[in-house]
Order: sequence, then structure tokens, then C-alpha cells
Amino acid sequence: SSLTSVGKKFRLGFLTPPNSNLRYLGIWPNDIPVQTVVWVANRNSPLNDASGILKIGNDGNLILENSQGKKAWSTNILNISTTATQAQLLDSGNLVLRYESDTKSDQTYLWQSFDHPSDTLLAGMKLGWDIRNGLNRNLTSWKSAEDPSPGEFSLAIDRGIFPQFYLKKGTRKIFRSGSYHLHIFNGT
Repeated sequence: SSLTSVGKKFRLGFLTPPNSNLRYLGIWPNDIPVQTVVWVANRNSPLNDASGILKIGNDGNLILENSQGKKAWSTNILNISTTATQAQLLDSGNLVLRYESDTKSDQTYLWQSFDHPSDTLLAGMKLGWDIRNGLNRNLTSWKSAEDPSPGEFSLAIDRGIFPQFYLKKGTRKIFRSGSYHLHIFNGT
């Protein structure tokens, strides 16, 4: 019912938050209780019962299904050139999907959880924009301790002339890092 990284640093599995009957697929440090969740796949579509299946689908994507076989979450990669993919949980806490034939390279992931952070920044993760892929990586709080769906606080980068981080409550900016220029933040 769970997957542990090779060095036993992180665990991927199903979890139920306190005072909740809903289930989520998440990642947590292996040596700390489940309450210390660092990533949740299906934040917006919890499973309503104790059933759930994580599998690699016919199209090569990683898919989480509920007990009725309905998709609750997927990596949703388009144009995978082969269905021969594999998922692996790395000792960094990064869940990756890659081609089975490419297990030696650390840089050729089709998809990785580090590109889709929840509310926790782990060593090796990046925040901000990946201009090549149009990917915006930001952190979003849980709605509450019992509900990992996106809450009202977020940390994201603004790509202006001099990029800066903004902490927002809803759409209202409540803190800014100052502009990033010459390897430092100025004017916090």
C-alpha cells in the first residue's frame, strides 16, 4: 500500500488527514509520522472511501483511480512516445515518471512531483517559472490541517523586469521579497 525510496528516506502512499474520511495520495518523510506530508497528488479530488489504485495507464501516464475506476488524478503527459514508462520515488522526495529504458539518467524525467509542489519546499526543488515549458512552480497552503486542498495563502514569483516573490492571501499581496538582481533580493 506504499512505496519507499531506495534509501528509505521518503514514502509514497495513501493517507487520511486527522478528522477526515477522505483519502489522498501523498509523500512524507519515512522517519516522521504521516502528519508531516510534503506533497499531495489529488489535492482537489480526494478519494471518498478506503479504495484507490495508483497505476501506469495504457498511455504511459501515472494515474490514481477511485474504487469505481474514475480518474482522480493523473500526470497528464501528452505525446508519450512509448507506453513503457516507470514511476520511482527518489530519496530527495521527488516522484518521477520516466521511460523504462532510461533509468541511468537523472535528467530525463517525463514528469516529476518537484515541478508541481504542494505546500512544502524540499532540497532540490525550484520555485518560479520554467520559461521553456511555461511551468509556474509555486507553493500553496492547505485549506486546513484536515484538508490538503489549496488554501488561501500562496508564494509565487512575479516575472517582472526584476523578478520578486510575493506572499499572497487570496489575491491580495501581503509580502514581497524585493527585486532579484545581481544574485540578491533588494528592497524587501
